[in-house]
Amino acid sequence: MKKMLYVVLAFSLLLIVAGCSGEKAQTMSSNEAKTKESESVGKSKLDREEKIAQDFYEKLVNGSAEEQEEFINENVHSEGVEYFEGIKESAQTPEDNQNSKVIESAKTTFNDGEEGKLVLMNVENAKGDVRETILAFAKEEKEYKLLYSITSENEGEALEDFNSLRSEFKAKAPSEMVKRKEAEAAQVANIEVHDQALYSWKDSIDSIWVNYNAEIKNTGDAPAKIGSIQVNFVDTNDSVIGTADTIVPVPNILLPGETAYIGETALAQAADSPESIVDATVNIDFNKTTEDPSLLETENVNVKEVKNGFGGPYVVTGIVKNPYEAQMDDIRLASGLYDADGKLIAILKESLQVRLNPDGTAGFEMSYPELSKEIQGKVSDVKVKAYNWSW
Repeated sequence: MKKMLYVVLAFSLLLIVAGCSGEKAQTMSSNEAKTKESESVGKSKLDREEKIAQDFYEKLVNGSAEEQEEFINENVHSEGVEYFEGIKESAQTPEDNQNSKVIESAKTTFNDGEEGKLVLMNVENAKGDVRETILAFAKEEKEYKLLYSITSENEGEALEDFNSLRSEFKAKAPSEMVKRKEAEAAQVANIEVHDQALYSWKDSIDSIWVNYNAEIKNTGDAPAKIGSIQVNFVDTNDSVIGTADTIVPVPNILLPGETAYIGETALAQAADSPESIVDATVNIDFNKTTEDPSLLETENVNVKEVKNGFGGPYVVTGIVKNPYEAQMDDIRLASGLYDADGKLIAILKESLQVRLNPDGTAGFEMSYPELSKEIQGKVSDVKVKAYNWSW
């Protein structure tokens, strides 16, 4: 039996096993099912799948570890276990998955000829925005089990797949969702360098190093997800004499008007002297997204000047806190160092090697990458950004 495992919710997890299609399906709304008491087999099965769909948000997405495990063991198809285990491990917030309700059920036929069931649901995020989710069920051991899920907030081919399945239902899409998505379609994301600083120096063995720091900003009106970033270091002839690749921003998702930090120190082997490096150009890969950043809180932040001749010349310490009701497992931080006039001086960054449970805290210390001694004595302020990275 070959079928597709789809994305669920707005955090865009996608695992494709094969293709799933639906021929023109007969549909039966929840209200119609409740009034047809005599249709025992069809009605009974549909009621059961609708209950599983309701439990999907209550027990798998928002539930405890025990509830999640029980839900998967009892309700998930063997071909969907790996996919839904991935959802279980992903960071979820109940606030973004609330007021879920079953709207309609529909029969369908998969591309291998097997009958299946679809359940359409509405769910709201923390802002009250409604989205639709479709849960698909396939038979296993004489019962229908949950195979995959897909949401209206997907993009690209996954959204096309959602729309294809959505056409099998009679219920109209919520008008507020239609208006929101039309407005979102007209929005654009745009990432620009907001502030930057460039330094170069020669070390004790005459190697030339260059350090680039920047605060980038989403100047568009749609959220942006940032991919790879490359920095090119150029000389007085605008020739590239060094690069820094695969720079990761903190955070990697920016809402309109928000900023992120990027910073890296690299060996400039093609440079004749530190003075020959006069500028930098930045290539930023980004896409419009519907995702929200998993921003974490920081407190007791301090910046200290280091004068021991090793590393430095600054170190930033503090505490990071997980404000969510889900565990954070890939925590990344960056600090922006500023002078008395608010000009960006440098960026330090760090990744925690521990996970944070809900309301959990952990200390951090940032001293990477190596910075130019030229900035010693110039830093007057520090700002820290922290987030949980996810695919």
